[in-house]
Amino acid sequence: MTGFPVSRWTDAARAPRIRPLPALLVLPLLLLAAACASLTQSPAPVRGAPQATTSTAPAVPAELPAGTWTDEARFIRPPHMAGRQPVRVGLLLPLSGPNTQAAEIGRSLLNAAELAIFQVNNPDLLLLPEDTRGDPDGAREAAQRALDAGAEILLGPLFADHVTAVAPLARSAGVPVVALSSDRAVAGSGVFLLSFQAEDEVDRVTEFAASQGLNQIAALVPQGNYGLRVQRELEEVAGQTGAQVVSVVSYYPGAENFLEPTAQLASLYKSQALPPFNAVLIPEGGTTLRGLAPLLPYNDIDNRVVRFLGTGLWDDPSLWREPSLYGGWFAAPDPAGRRAFAARYAEVHG
Repeated sequence: MTGFPVSRWTDAARAPRIRPLPALLVLPLLLLAAACASLTQSPAPVRGAPQATTSTAPAVPAELPAGTWTDEARFIRPPHMAGRQPVRVGLLLPLSGPNTQAAEIGRSLLNAAELAIFQVNNPDLLLLPEDTRGDPDGAREAAQRALDAGAEILLGPLFADHVTAVAPLARSAGVPVVALSSDRAVAGSGVFLLSFQAEDEVDRVTEFAASQGLNQIAALVPQGNYGLRVQRELEEVAGQTGAQVVSVVSYYPGAENFLEPTAQLASLYKSQALPPFNAVLIPEGGTTLRGLAPLLPYNDIDNRVVRFLGTGLWDDPSLWREPSLYGGWFAAPDPAGRRAFAARYAEVHG
């Protein structure tokens, strides 16, 4: 498989802040955010339909409730920061709760953030980790605690419904949110996404395929909003590049096997003297990709003739030995930076 870079911030107008962040702290904060993003294992694709984001940021209320984020006496100021004006960064992560996988990711992200703070070595940065407990109510409470402590930017949370719960509090406080969700629907009005969007990855891999003469594209997509997002983006970028979407076959994401959808695509492939498509997009990862991909060669869609295309969900070393994916192309972040940080992380945390 061959991966190549794709990267884009999803953003919208910033909500007004109580105090502008010093320019010299912007890069360290981005490095801190990038450190978290670099260790985030892509969760299952978000099954939320894309929505238009708004660029209108709400104003900070003229009268502010007492005993909340406007009460500077409650702001955390460690003794070693006496006499300085710290920039407090709220870090909202699932560190506990019934979802043990999410909690494990949250703890890894916290370790990554602490390592980034250490490496940035900026004495004015103060990290305020808060546990979301893995649910929206916990995320809302974590955000309130961080704001009460004086957070001027919120990094996280990880999941789209958690971002939705946190956003109103942050907007009221005029504090931006840099979320780790991959769902565009939650971006806007002071909420930024530090993540790689499925739409961007579909754009990148489709454009590259078209530039290499692969302009007859089929797709296997899961039923639901994620699949619709991918299909819409594929059709849009195909129209822009002169490619043609020959067929889109959907399947039930929780199916025990994928014989029917792959056979359906194979039937089209073998129905004509000349193959009707020369590339297949499979925007999946993990066990689902392992279940889908081998069935295409099994049904005579030869991966030596038809190029298999993927998204960042393919960027998983455990998939790279799958024979059916040999020669495939996928869009993903440049691995060099992530490898370097992962090596430093391993030195510290094992």
